[in-house]
Amino acid sequence: LEKLYLDDNDLHGFLPEELGDLMNLQDISLHGNQFSGPLPKSIGKLQRLTRFWANGMFLSGQLPDEIGDMTSLRALYIEENQLVSTLPYEMGNLEQLQDLRIYGNVITGNIPSSFKKLVNLEVFYMDSC
Repeated sequence: LEKLYLDDNDLHGFLPEELGDLMNLQDISLHGNQFSGPLPKSIGKLQRLTRFWANGMFLSGQLPDEIGDMTSLRALYIEENQLVSTLPYEMGNLEQLQDLRIYGNVITGNIPSSFKKLVNLEVFYMDSC
């Protein structure tokens, strides 16, 4: 499976740890559902993933450090959730990242110094909710 599009299906529950077992995924789009709880740490195993859309849901908790293992990621849309987190230092490993949208969450602390490695980043949209 390379592309998983489940938009606007009113799906509920937690994102399962088994999501990380789909290691050939390149695109995941989940927005417009009712998923809640934390992002599973297993998402770090999705090293071929280029786009991850999980916006407009009820995801909560911290951003896992393992998000920095998704080294092919170019677009990360996790805006309009209920995340309460700092930005993990490991996100600086996402050197292919071009578009990062995390507004509509409670992101605290400083932007990590590792973000200076994000030389391809064109869009960084964050607010202070």
